[in-house]
Amino acid sequence: MLNLIKEIKQPILLTGATGFLGSNLLHFFVKNNVQIHIIIREQSNLWRIKNIINKTHKHIVDLEDFNKIKRVIKKIKPKTIFHLATYGAYPNQNNFEKIKKINFDALINLNFG
Repeated sequence: MLNLIKEIKQPILLTGATGFLGSNLLHFFVKNNVQIHIIIREQSNLWRIKNIINKTHKHIVDLEDFNKIKRVIKKIKPKTIFHLATYGAYPNQNNFEKIKKINFDALINLNFG
């Protein structure tokens, strides 16, 4: 696994850092002293990452806000993006427009921001 870390181009940007997959990936990077930027929402529940969030570069941005995403991307110039944020994974998350905005539009914005 450590060889894999050397192959990942930095800086790294991670969305979905508070979710199950994202938090585990974030813990892995922090444990291996990899500098990582995370995008989280103002209202994010940080319980999975509260013990390591101070070891990251935290950016508070709603993924639906293209202009703010664009500014973050311009500032950090990520070489690798892990887009693990999602909406629609739970039965009560059934707003199709929001599913499209978070799962698809945000990916486009992150890559072309």
